[in-house]
Amino acid sequence: MINKYGYPILITLLCVLIIANTIFLANNASGPPDAPYDMGPRPGDFFPSFKVYYVEGEELHSVQRLIRTVRRSPVLNALAAYNLVAEETLYDRYGKLMLLDILDVYEGEKTIFLRARPEGFEAIRYNTENFYLYIMSLVNTLTEVAPGKRVAFLFEDMVENPVLYSIDMNRLFERDESVILHSEEEVYAALELFLRAIDRQNTNIAYKKISPEDQVYYSYSDFFAYARMYRNLHSNELPVDYRMSRTEGGYSVTVYYPETSASPMEVWHLEGIGDTIYVLMDSEAFEQFIEEMGGSQASP
Repeated sequence: MINKYGYPILITLLCVLIIANTIFLANNASGPPDAPYDMGPRPGDFFPSFKVYYVEGEELHSVQRLIRTVRRSPVLNALAAYNLVAEETLYDRYGKLMLLDILDVYEGEKTIFLRARPEGFEAIRYNTENFYLYIMSLVNTLTEVAPGKRVAFLFEDMVENPVLYSIDMNRLFERDESVILHSEEEVYAALELFLRAIDRQNTNIAYKKISPEDQVYYSYSDFFAYARMYRNLHSNELPVDYRMSRTEGGYSVTVYYPETSASPMEVWHLEGIGDTIYVLMDSEAFEQFIEEMGGSQASP
């Protein structure tokens, strides 16, 4: 039987034990290790995927590649993914990327420096007529994870870089979006999102899919009137087929609706800016409805 002083003493002892246990756990808690962190592969880990560009004709195509050894630097990770694709011999991408022996990577505030062996630039490895595209395949891959930065090459045992295949390798290479080709799936998906947003009266979403330049010329109220008319024309209709072709400034997509539609075939123009594909308001489909609306929204 506990006397009248027993409860306060018991409560006090319990409080002391709780405080002591808390201090012990705090002092022995396992925090993150000192940098660089050990981020190697572990069972169940998520392995990140990186976009890698490669040469295809006169353009750059892209492929996603997983890597299994994750480093702190996104640039090193992207370089690892690039090298994986460059060394793969089972696919038709072999020989369409640079095969470089990178000795060191220095990351500055605005520039990524790659120190490489000169042998990696030998003509037998590349189609020298479009050597610029090979360089851009690497530069665009690295700047995918380091936007705004430039890439410089440092040749081993050379004070000054040579001019290779009419390209001065002393220059700082910036990302070049003009040589990137989006896949047909990406272009179709962008246009389908635009058309579905109009069909479902999500006009604000559709408006964001037109190019930033067009948004300057066409206000949301102008676009809303067009979207409403387009939605009434294709009420409960969805495209049944697409055909894409490359144009000088982007992509042209012919959209086919059911034969019973009031507008069974339309041509849309799209433009890729970085990773985003925008619908252009100079599309034939848009101009068609401008005319039907009496030219109330004059083209710029």
